[in-house]
Amino acid sequence: MRVQVEAHADGVGTTPRSLYWDERRVGIVDMIDQWYGPDYRYVKIEGDDGGVYILRFDEIRNEWAMIMFASARGQALAMQAA
Repeated sequence: MRVQVEAHADGVGTTPRSLYWDERRVGIVDMIDQWYGPDYRYVKIEGDDGGVYILRFDEIRNEWAMIMFASARGQALAMQAA
C-alpha cells in the first residue's frame, strides 16, 4: 500500500519523519531498524500512535509503501498470549 511520507535527507539517505495513512498523520517516534536491497530500503519504525510499521522506499521510483502494520493494542494482546 502506497503511503505519503515526509522525510529529510541525511548522511545515510532519506529518513522518514512522519507518514500519512488514510488521511491521518502518524509521527515517527523511533526508527527501530533498517535494511537494504539492490534498489530499495526497508525501515521499521514506531509511530506516535504506538503502532509498529515497516515501510519500503523504492529508490528508483522515489516511492514509499507500507509493508506491515501492527497496532499497539495488537502488540499488547500478543504479549499477553505469549
